[in-house]
Amino acid sequence: MLFKNRYGRVLGIGRTDVRHVYLVVGLASFVVFALFLLGRVTKSNEVPSAGSVVKRAAVGGGAHDYEEKLVLLITILSSVSVQGAKRRNALRQSWLQQVPKGSETLFFVGDHGFDPELEQAIRDTAREHADVILLDGVRDTYDALTEKVIAVNSWAHRNRHFRYLLKCDDDTFLRPDVFVTELQARPVSSAPPLYWGFFDGRHQPKTVGKWAEKNYVLCDRYIPYAKGGAYVLSSSLVSYIARNEGILVRFNSEDVSVGSWLAPIAVDRKHDPRFDTEYMSRGCDNRFIAMHKQTPEMLVQLSTNLLKRGKQCELEMRRRGSYVYNWSVPPSLCCKRNQQSDSSVP
Repeated sequence: MLFKNRYGRVLGIGRTDVRHVYLVVGLASFVVFALFLLGRVTKSNEVPSAGSVVKRAAVGGGAHDYEEKLVLLITILSSVSVQGAKRRNALRQSWLQQVPKGSETLFFVGDHGFDPELEQAIRDTAREHADVILLDGVRDTYDALTEKVIAVNSWAHRNRHFRYLLKCDDDTFLRPDVFVTELQARPVSSAPPLYWGFFDGRHQPKTVGKWAEKNYVLCDRYIPYAKGGAYVLSSSLVSYIARNEGILVRFNSEDVSVGSWLAPIAVDRKHDPRFDTEYMSRGCDNRFIAMHKQTPEMLVQLSTNLLKRGKQCELEMRRRGSYVYNWSVPPSLCCKRNQQSDSSVP
């Protein structure tokens, strides 16, 4: 065999040398193929994370074909604490058993900043329960909650095909059947993206305490936002947040952050008093479709009541009044709360 070197001089290779070349090339190809197979096996045994697709999860109707678009992806923010585990187990005994076909429910926890023993316990939990997603590099603390919400939106954008995403906390009771029914009836092509929840536009940024927003300079009041106990976003808004995560300002409160990010976007802001999603519950009303601030025992009891009696409340009661958001006036005048005794508004 003849070939030219870099200087154009003809060099010769004998038959023995050619066999050696073929042998080396063959061995190299075998090594590359073996490494490829090893990588596939290792990847299949990894714990589901923010960068991976979970094949099975808590899907209405059983395992889901992800080529089919979900009507609703329910994302539940949970924690690695003992209380977080109790809440997840309570939810699995509660409304998660009534999740209808066409929807999926997943818990999201951070995996960063823990000691090795606790980190291993988190990964064991994710292996045991296919509905738990670990968010890579996300701290599971209140001051990192906004970062966690961005991570959830980014994970959903990359790994699921859905029309709407519902974000809630692990102490929130939901009526998933009502959400799916009403979202299925909503026009898809002609309607602007949906931002659905219990809105507020009156609150002034706090300067001290857990909810202090020292860097909120957009206005002397928070831009109207849906309270964080539960809210719904169209998939296009989830994609918007995911694609712009690198330039979004992280405010201390995740729900305030979402409202600010979506402020200049043409969306359908739907205020719904059936969302009991403020920092404290307004009570128990059979018209509620989302109820925040529930203990694990209350989560199970509400579901039991609904199955046995067709009503979630053993006894309807009201701790504080509600309101209908007035979009025709400045945000500071938006929300006149009715009297506690007035039950005309949920």
